Amino acid sequence: MLKEKGKKLFLLTNSPFYFVDGGMRYLLEDQHFDGNSWRELFDVVIAQANKPTFYNSDHPFRVYDTQKDTLTFTAVDKFLPDQVYYHGCLKSFLQITKWKGSEVIYFGDHLLSDLRGPSKAGWRTAAVIRELEDEIEIQNGDSYRFQQAKLSIIHDLLGKVHAAVVSTEKGQVYKALLNELNAERRQCRSGMRDLFNTSFGATFLTDTGRESSFSYHIHQYADIYTSKLENFLSYAPESWLHPPHDIKIMPHNAKVPASLFSTS
Repeated sequence: MLKEKGKKLFLLTNSPFYFVDGGMRYLLEDQHFDGNSWRELFDVVIAQANKPTFYNSDHPFRVYDTQKDTLTFTAVDKFLPDQVYYHGCLKSFLQITKWKGSEVIYFGDHLLSDLRGPSKAGWRTAAVIRELEDEIEIQNGDSYRFQQAKLSIIHDLLGKVHAAVVSTEKGQVYKALLNELNAERRQCRSGMRDLFNTSFGATFLTDTGRESSFSYHIHQYADIYTSKLENFLSYAPESWLHPPHDIKIMPHNAKVPASLFSTS
């Protein structure tokens, strides 16, 4: 579908060709793909690219002979669809393809080795994060929603009690209540953490509900993120995606609806 719309596809991987070939044959040729070779799906296939060095080095491309398992040392000045290439660098890749950085979107499943380089080079980037589906399912579950609503109420009460501690003569009484609320908050946070992973908690949030370091890097290096490539089958190839720029938490994170606290 993408090629029919005039899109160019390339595969850029650190794995050797035999490894990629075996996996792609299993996924495509042996099960779903009717063509002669999975390589027909791509305009350019690059293996052993040595990412992230690929993005800032001057390494030349080499043609890989798939039959002899050898590299040729002739200069590469164009990419042929029936060839496999090794090594190379981003500078040469853009010179050969004539693709503008802003017109390229690169999908990767590792934020630092896959997406940091192309993001800094001006490519659009998409992070593939398998844990996303599990986290969304947990956040939409009744247990998490209950704990989340409870935590929101506790935070509201803490604010009111803090004000009462310094503004009334019954400060000691309110301090005892403050201690109870803080204990409830710790218990609530622990319960929410354990719903994800008893050892590490959530992938995208810290125990205090703030964005994790992983989420921070997504904001830095990914224009969009998804759990799997198949999710984009719901969109036409010419679709435009506009990520919000004023978000304070990840877009997929569940939020407590205001209607929960309505008294009407």
